[in-house]
Amino acid sequence: QRRDFKQDPTWTPPAPTTRNLPSFEYLVVSKESLLSLLRKCTNCRTGENHLSFRMEGMAVTCTGECNSCPHKFTWGNSKVLNTSKCSNMERLPKINVDITYGAVITSIGGTKLHQICSLVGISPLSNNTFHRIKKLYVSPSIAETFWKMQGKVIDALRELIEKGGKLHIAGDGSFDSRGYSGKYCRYFFLDAENNNEVLHYVIKHQSDTGSSGTMEVLCFTDSSLNTW
Repeated sequence: QRRDFKQDPTWTPPAPTTRNLPSFEYLVVSKESLLSLLRKCTNCRTGENHLSFRMEGMAVTCTGECNSCPHKFTWGNSKVLNTSKCSNMERLPKINVDITYGAVITSIGGTKLHQICSLVGISPLSNNTFHRIKKLYVSPSIAETFWKMQGKVIDALRELIEKGGKLHIAGDGSFDSRGYSGKYCRYFFLDAENNNEVLHYVIKHQSDTGSSGTMEVLCFTDSSLNTW
């Protein structure tokens, strides 16, 4: 049967299929399993690859060269995004941005994320990398999305008030550390009467007031003046 296939110039193999592919973008793979896949040459089938790895936070890049044929390859676990800099020296693996985004949104923070990853044996982001990605990419993106939505929410509330509707505003602040050691205060203004939507948020650093105890008051004042 194989001989017949080779003799037929019009024959082509069927398209490959993939079944039960997980919907998640990232899959955790052990180092041992990854090495077993990358070590074997896919070109000559008899050789084995010399491997060289490069780690960038949670991003892995591997280059390989077969010891039996000229085959070379480069493999990575994450695509690389465009950066805010024109230089090609800075790399921005998508997986590092995604994990930073998740840690920021869930309030885990860079330190706790580093502890969790180190404990279970996953290559962690350094604190410097985490805060750099947060400052340059994640926080501006969240802020831009919020301000776009804020205008629609405020306009809807103004229309509600003009029709005689009620507006009940509640505010609350949270700190990155307990007691008087907090460096940052995050304050939210909420529409507590209707949809519990966030109307405004402010983030202040201790240096803005000189003490942790007065940051929440400044955040409240800022929110009151800038919401409407």
